[in-house]
Amino acid sequence: MNDISVAFTDFWPAFDVRDNFILSALREKFNVSVVDVSEKPDILFYSFFGTRNLNYPAPVRVYFTGENDVPDFNLCDYAMSFHNIDFGGRHLRLPLYVLYPEFDALCNGIVVLPDSPYERDFCSMVVSNMKNSDNARRDFFYGLSEYRQVASGGRFANNVGGRVADKMAFISKYRFNIAFENSSVPGYTTEKIIEAFAAGSVPLYWGDPLIDKEFNSGAFVNIMDFGSIDDAVRYVAELDKDKERYLEFFDHNPLLNNPYINWKERVAEFLTSIAGSMKRCRVDNGAIGSLFRRRVSRENTYDIVTMKRPFEKLSGLFNIHSRAGSKKS
Repeated sequence: MNDISVAFTDFWPAFDVRDNFILSALREKFNVSVVDVSEKPDILFYSFFGTRNLNYPAPVRVYFTGENDVPDFNLCDYAMSFHNIDFGGRHLRLPLYVLYPEFDALCNGIVVLPDSPYERDFCSMVVSNMKNSDNARRDFFYGLSEYRQVASGGRFANNVGGRVADKMAFISKYRFNIAFENSSVPGYTTEKIIEAFAAGSVPLYWGDPLIDKEFNSGAFVNIMDFGSIDDAVRYVAELDKDKERYLEFFDHNPLLNNPYINWKERVAEFLTSIAGSMKRCRVDNGAIGSLFRRRVSRENTYDIVTMKRPFEKLSGLFNIHSRAGSKKS
C-alpha cells in the first residue's frame, strides 16, 4: 500500500484526529500517517470551526461540514456536506446523522423498542440553544404545551429539574419527541430524527423538506406537511388519544429505502479516489487566503471571523470588506 500523510484542523473539539471515519476509510487502501497541519501533509482535512486552515494551503484540501453552510470550492479541492450536489465529482453528500451510533444501531436492527410504546408519558424535547434556530421549534413547543405538558430536558424551558444526563434514556420514556432542526434547508438533516427513532419515540420532525426521500414517512410525523402550527398540534393531540393510530407508526421501518445505509463504502470510495489521484482542483493558489488574513489582521477583527456561529462570521466578513473599501476611497 502507498504511504500518505494527512492532517486535521478546525474540527469540533471532540473530534478525534487519531481515530475517525476519514482515517478508517483511507486505511483500507493506504498506509496513513497523521501529522500536524504545519508539517505539510499530502491532504489537509478541515472543517467549519476555525480559520487555521488558511495558513496551510497543502497539496490537496478536503472540507467537511455538518453545519448549515456551503463549501467554498475556491478554497477546497473536495468537500463532504449535506448538500445535494456533485460539482464535477468534487463533492460527496454525507448527511451528519450517519456519523451517529444511533444510525448504525438502526441499520443493524439492534434498537430495542419498549414493550408497551403507548403506555408512556406524552412528549419530550431536549434543546439547549434556541438563539440561532428558526422560531418554528419554539412556537410548536409552546403550542403543543397548551394541549399537554411537554417534558423539556435541555436548558431551554427546562421543566424536569435540570438538564438530563442521558438524552436517549430520557427520550425513550415518551411517546413523541420534538425533533426539529435549527433551520429548514433541503438535505440538511442532523441527528435529531434518528435519536428519536433509536429511542423508540415517534419523531415530530421539522426541517429538511426532502426528509421523506431518506426516512419512511409512515414512521414519523412530518410537521412540515401541515398548514400551520395549530393544525399540527391538533393532529398530534388526536394521535395521542388514539392508541391504534399511534401504534401504527411502529409498523413501518424508518430506514426503508434509505440510500446511506452503505455510507462507509461511499466515503471510502470518495476519499481513496482523491488520495489515489492527488488531483488539485481548487482555484485558490494561496492568494485568497493570504488576502483574507491581511484584511483580518489590519482591522483587528480576528475574534469576529473565528466565531462559530455562521451568521456572525458572515457579518464580520461583510464589515471587513466594507471598511477596507472605504479606506481605498
